[in-house]
Amino acid sequence: AVDYARLMRLGFDGLLEQAKQKLAALDMHDPEFCTKREFYQAVINFQAKQHNADIAREWITLTYGTVSTLHYTIQAFCNAGDAILMNTPVYDPFALAAERQKVRVIANPLVAVNQRYQLDFEKLEQQIKEHQPKLYLFCSPHNPSGRIWTAAEIRRVSELCQKYQVILVIDEVHAEHILHGTFINALNEGCAHADNLILLTSPNKAFNLGGLKTSYSIIPKIGRASCRERV
Repeated sequence: AVDYARLMRLGFDGLLEQAKQKLAALDMHDPEFCTKREFYQAVINFQAKQHNADIAREWITLTYGTVSTLHYTIQAFCNAGDAILMNTPVYDPFALAAERQKVRVIANPLVAVNQRYQLDFEKLEQQIKEHQPKLYLFCSPHNPSGRIWTAAEIRRVSELCQKYQVILVIDEVHAEHILHGTFINALNEGCAHADNLILLTSPNKAFNLGGLKTSYSIIPKIGRASCRERV
């Protein structure tokens, strides 16, 4: 409970002095200054329990939101005139994030086969070789189609990105919205290579927590420090 009588006794100057003392005692360079340790552990536990993904504390970065992080990522790794790749149909903010940074969007259309979207890997590789995109924004599960990618499909996408030195940015914010089928986390063994991967996810969609701004990125292993500094 708030002790209003004590606050009145302290007065404005007293409250200001106490606030200064509290701030002086904080290490604002500590990566956990703005984020409780319990948050990171909750992310680690959730990813392990829900998606069988083994992640480390230092891989996690709290972000303001997944869409804003797309903007940061494009700003960090692209210059005006560069290209990024994405599958269409696409969630509009993917393309808007690129266009607002004056980055070209290379659309790789999904192919409908027996009323089910498939990746056209031949065209995908051709586009990567021709346009040399800096990033591949890959939505898993796919939004808006709802397509759940298999481990083999994720692995093949990742291998193409490795081969041509494209950073794979995977948006997994809809992972908890699976009604039929099994979601495959990109960090599962045998899926995406860790050395050129940025994974974006959030509890916001699953638990209606958008107002808390608790989205986060997972940047594992090789290149983590430089990626985190730039993003």
